[in-house]
Amino acid sequence: MLVDGQGQLGDIRNSDSNWHNSWFFSRVSRPLITPSGTADYAIAAAQGAGLFASTLGISRWDRYAVLARNRYALIRDDLESSAVHAYDWICHFQDGASVDTASGWVQGIGKNGMSLGVRVLSPAQWTATTGSQTAQLMQNFDPDGQTSWVRVRPATNVASTSFLTALMPVATSSWPSRTRVDALEASDRGAGAVVAPGSILEERWIFTRAGTDKSAGDLVLSGALAGMAGRDAAGTPVRAVLFGAGSIRDQNGGRLLLSSTSANAIQVNTVGQTLAVTGDGIADFHAYAPTATTATLNGLAVQATFEAGMVTFPGGTGGGSDGGCGNCMPPPADGGTPPTDGGTPPTDGGTSNEGSHSSYVPVAHGCSQGGGETGSWLGTLGALALASRRRR
Repeated sequence: MLVDGQGQLGDIRNSDSNWHNSWFFSRVSRPLITPSGTADYAIAAAQGAGLFASTLGISRWDRYAVLARNRYALIRDDLESSAVHAYDWICHFQDGASVDTASGWVQGIGKNGMSLGVRVLSPAQWTATTGSQTAQLMQNFDPDGQTSWVRVRPATNVASTSFLTALMPVATSSWPSRTRVDALEASDRGAGAVVAPGSILEERWIFTRAGTDKSAGDLVLSGALAGMAGRDAAGTPVRAVLFGAGSIRDQNGGRLLLSSTSANAIQVNTVGQTLAVTGDGIADFHAYAPTATTATLNGLAVQATFEAGMVTFPGGTGGGSDGGCGNCMPPPADGGTPPTDGGTPPTDGGTSNEGSHSSYVPVAHGCSQGGGETGSWLGTLGALALASRRRR
């Protein structure tokens, strides 16, 4: 992110010593949520207004990074300032980029016949600039010693704006048939995204600021930072996700799909007569699943109550356990935040893998590396860098 062409504090400095940079100890960022995940999704979110010079007057820069494992990532940036600025959202690619503002897509060219599609959902009106750059030892990263970039900017300078982008790997030969991604709400394009509308798994995402309820499309999100309502081609709910305690409803708030007062992350899938629940910190949930007669939590059968199309956990006398952590690894020796288990990615992009909790740790190759289905997007997880302080 650039503000009036300026990067974060530390991008330009006279010394690598913290004592010789007056801004060093005020350059801070803070997490908005503990990085966590479910069988098919993961999130990291942080606030980073303090990463920019105070003279710019940036009062908010919240970044959410949501990963749909082995399929796509959603990046949401929420910016506010006391003054009008030119904001530039930047993404890098290995071998070039082309822009089509009419369709809302940027095609970043990678290696091995792969591209990274960037669907710009917000702002509604935007311009783009492309270019390339090099650096010392760049040839160790890319044989041609160059990397390409795109800068996306609102059509007019503003004090506040939001960027919402979907980053989706696609074989370059399949670019014309790439997955469709739409804005959830035409009048509030930063509120959410609809991935693969009308398909066997249409995922409708909605985002909000911490402590603020949000309505967009026919969804209502309360308490949680982000949520997703998944439905099949007939419009039947088949999946729901929450990141943070709260609830998500559809039908303009008329139908509760999922709620939890405890979960850091929770995903529910209806698979036949089973409600499969995965996530982290789940001590309770209330989920819409009219066909369900059994429930599992992180692969373990749990006692729940089934009534009026809703599944409630804990259920019965004494309730049940939280089923453990379905997507966590043991904490490191230094007591820090445990890394998120990547889970086993679904092969078809739509089938839950709630029964598998093996460690999935792919190797990143940059924004658009074509070294495999997953490689082209893993570089985007650099967006999670807001979650930790850079000290140089």
